Amino acid sequence: MRTLIKNISSLCTLANGNKLFRIGKEMQDITEIKNGAILFSDKIEFTGTTIEVENHIKTNNIEVKTTIDARGKTVIPGFCDSHTHIVFAGNRSLEFGRRLRGTTYKEIADEGGGILTTVKATRNATWEKLVETSKHGIWSLTDEGWKISLDYEGALNLAKKWVKIHRDKRRNKSANTTVSDEIDIDDNDIDDGDASSLLEILKGTTPTGFEHLCGRLLREYDFEDIEITQKSHDGGIDGTAVLKLNSFVSMNVYFQCKKYDGTVPIGHIREFLGVLATEQNGADRGLFITTGTLPKAAYELERKNTKLELIDGEKLVEMFQIKELGVKPRTVYDSDIAFFAQYMPDDVGN
Repeated sequence: MRTLIKNISSLCTLANGNKLFRIGKEMQDITEIKNGAILFSDKIEFTGTTIEVENHIKTNNIEVKTTIDARGKTVIPGFCDSHTHIVFAGNRSLEFGRRLRGTTYKEIADEGGGILTTVKATRNATWEKLVETSKHGIWSLTDEGWKISLDYEGALNLAKKWVKIHRDKRRNKSANTTVSDEIDIDDNDIDDGDASSLLEILKGTTPTGFEHLCGRLLREYDFEDIEITQKSHDGGIDGTAVLKLNSFVSMNVYFQCKKYDGTVPIGHIREFLGVLATEQNGADRGLFITTGTLPKAAYELERKNTKLELIDGEKLVEMFQIKELGVKPRTVYDSDIAFFAQYMPDDVGN
């Protein structure tokens, strides 16, 4: 059954426009509705002025069980401290199993568990351990992920699914396996990890995919508030981001992502510089990212314009490799002939 709160002197909401969520500076864009009203059941269904909400109820023949008069009151959104800890040690997987079996969080916390488990483990961890775990701590929702809404049952089934996947993976890893002698593996065929193949993969992405991929890479390099413009006439700007230099200073960064096979014409870079120079954009720095190569004249422009940063295909691959994003490092061992020489017959190598 629905509840109506009406005659609210000041109703503050972020629900203006079509955006379902807000981040960064967008959180400052607050709408105040005088003499407002809210209609809700298990979720908010309608907001507006009291007259607008009452008309909505009447037009749609909605039954309201409870009406609250909030005259002289202010209503604001509840604060949700949604966050993650990139650097931490330990895990609470055993506690999750207990929670699924009905144990309450309070019962676990009273035993010294809960958040204290990872707090203690983090405080006792070595610096090297914390650095290692932080490499796996950056996550982001896909466009599809933002559209999905899970109830308790759906979330539980999803958790069980991944528990099974990881359990099966561990079992397969521990099982004894035998490689057939008939399988002939040519080292020349294993080239997925080299720079040239990675560059070809980047060139094979869709234009929109490449833009999102560049945004993902920038996140690895501590850029925040990354947003892909997704506009066909964006004036050469494919995305925006913020780079915090310290607690007091941050830079607004605009970036353009150009998939290119060969040398990028200098005209593209001049056009990007023109966009950065316009007053309405207010960019502190501009990143021109490409899979291609850049002419000498481009680096001349970069040297003369402090706002411009160029990232060509070679540098782009290096950035992916440094952060191990989308690539897996592998170790190659070469034989140390000098070491084995002392164990060889005297005539070997002479």
